[in-house]
Amino acid sequence: MCVGEPRGRLRAARLADAADRRRYPCPGAGPALSHSEPSGSVDAAPRGGGTRRRPADRDRAPIAAARRSRSGGWRRADRAQTAGKSAGRPRRPVPAAPPQPFRPRGVDPFRRGRHDPERLRRRAGPGEPQRQRAPPAPAADDAAGGKRGAAAGDGDRAVTGGVRTVVLPFLVALLLPAPAAAVAAAQARPQLTGVNLAGGEFKPARRPGVYGKDYLYPRDVDLATFAKAGMNVVRVPLRWERVQPGLSQALSPEEVGRLDAVVARAFAYGLTVILDVHNYGRYAGRSVTEPVVADGLVDLWKRLAAHYKGKRVAFGLMNEPHGIAATDWRRIVDRVVSVIRATGARNLVLVPGTKWTGAHSWTRTGGGGSNADAFAGFRDPGGNFAFEMHQYFDSDSSGTLPGCGGPDTGVDRLRAATAWLRSVRARGFLAEFGAGGDAECLATLDRMLAYMDRNGDVWSGWTYWAAGPWWPASYAFSVQPSRTGGERPQMRVLRRHLAR
Repeated sequence: MCVGEPRGRLRAARLADAADRRRYPCPGAGPALSHSEPSGSVDAAPRGGGTRRRPADRDRAPIAAARRSRSGGWRRADRAQTAGKSAGRPRRPVPAAPPQPFRPRGVDPFRRGRHDPERLRRRAGPGEPQRQRAPPAPAADDAAGGKRGAAAGDGDRAVTGGVRTVVLPFLVALLLPAPAAAVAAAQARPQLTGVNLAGGEFKPARRPGVYGKDYLYPRDVDLATFAKAGMNVVRVPLRWERVQPGLSQALSPEEVGRLDAVVARAFAYGLTVILDVHNYGRYAGRSVTEPVVADGLVDLWKRLAAHYKGKRVAFGLMNEPHGIAATDWRRIVDRVVSVIRATGARNLVLVPGTKWTGAHSWTRTGGGGSNADAFAGFRDPGGNFAFEMHQYFDSDSSGTLPGCGGPDTGVDRLRAATAWLRSVRARGFLAEFGAGGDAECLATLDRMLAYMDRNGDVWSGWTYWAAGPWWPASYAFSVQPSRTGGERPQMRVLRRHLAR
């Protein structure tokens, strides 16, 4: 309950209207609430949260005190203590209705594991070795993703589903350029900590696909679950072809509307949203090495930046580009960031490298040069960016093989990237990492996150891979709660390292 919030009938009236409660959660947050009953209990909510009562509702203590207690009523001493106070029993506040559970319907899920088939069975470029990914077992059924309405009101101060929004100081870094962003990033530990809510990138070959059957954006219940767990950011994968059906053409109003609904609901829960173009440096199978595709990527972000500027939305330029030289990718990134800033958007920009943007390989040379060399002199005109990196613990850092290689694997694979970030005075954001629920992998996960805590001057945040209602129960990395509400063991580790 808000400090100084009215109680009694006024509170019951407010809680009974969930929409008003989302829009104006605390006194002073919106227009005064008026409520009338036959008894004339409350006529207005005056400033400061007090209540103004009509004569019919004034103090009834003298009437109650005049009654004699013959069978378990109040004693005389009790009546003396309650003189001048309301004699009626206190009314219990009407609890807010919890979010309704989402009832899944059986449809064929995305069967190819953590990423789409383009990554699972990628077509190797010239001189690029094949890498086969082992998909998890398919789910028995999926959640059918009907559209859910966006939570109304100002996300910066809304209360929805029992979660109170707190606008933390570090979130200012998403909208402010340096030096404000630099100060926010200099906290003692990573300040944006959350999870990937997968689903929007599923079934990429079906363009655009059927929403709720082929792909799905985060549901209200998923956003509420991870906000209540203490997370403050969600990474939302999307497919470029669905948002922009033609290269350098208008955005799909229907698809942008779905994303707007997710953003509005996330704001209501106090979550920052990272929009992740989950395309691996491709558009409909064509590489960004083609000039027309590179121009299309610039156009995409020009439109998205103009639409989401000024909101708590971070821009993930591209998920895991590969098959392109680091220097060529750097030139494309320069163009994209420049056009974003030209729109007036000051949002946080997450800049990936090439070679799947692995932290372990960031400083490695060969195959088109290293990301470290290509981005050593990178400058953002808005001064608000972080280098996006990914890191898994299996033998080839792909996130598709069993085992974690020992408790220090994660730490060892971050050391070189951490030193490089510090040397160029830049920030890093670990946008993907995952671990199984066995003791060895949990220890590896815990040690890596503790290492990032100790190096919070360069690591500004992380999002764990992954959650989402369509993951099969057998998927080792999933932190989606079970159907009975059970928590995955990885969540207990993640909780210890959430932003304070």
